[in-house]
Amino acid sequence: MSMAIAELKRFQTDRNLQTMPFDVVNESANIVEELLEAQGLDVAKSDRPLLKAEFIGFVAGAENFTTPIEVDSVDAFADIIVFAVGALMKMGYEPDDVLMEASKEINSRVGEMVDGKFEKDLSNEAQSNWYKADYTNCKLKEA
Repeated sequence: MSMAIAELKRFQTDRNLQTMPFDVVNESANIVEELLEAQGLDVAKSDRPLLKAEFIGFVAGAENFTTPIEVDSVDAFADIIVFAVGALMKMGYEPDDVLMEASKEINSRVGEMVDGKFEKDLSNEAQSNWYKADYTNCKLKEA
C-alpha cells in the first residue's frame, strides 16, 4: 500500500469515519460537492441538504436516459478513483504526491461529523494547526 493511501486511511480511522454507515446519496453528494469546487463553485455548509436534494432529483431524472443495472457500488467508487487519477495526470500531476499533500492537509484538521460529512473546526485555534497542501512539487516527472 502506498504511503499516501495509508495516510488517507489514517484520516478515516483516526476519526472513526469508517464506522459510519454507508449512504450512497451522502457519498455521492460529497463527490458532487468536490466536482463543483473544481468548477470554481462553493457549496455553503447550510446548503448541503439542498445539494443532496438536487442530487436525488438528478438521479430520478436520469431514469429518462439510463437502464437499471445490478448495484455495484464498490466498482463505481473504484472507477471514480481511476478517473480522478487520470484527471490529475492530464493536469500534469503525480497522483501519489498529490494524495500525500492532501493527506497532510486533512490530517492536520480536527472537527466533527455533521450530517454524514466530516466538518473541520473553523476556530482560530484549530486553524493555527492547519497545513495547507502545496502541490507545486507534485508535477509529473519526465519519463
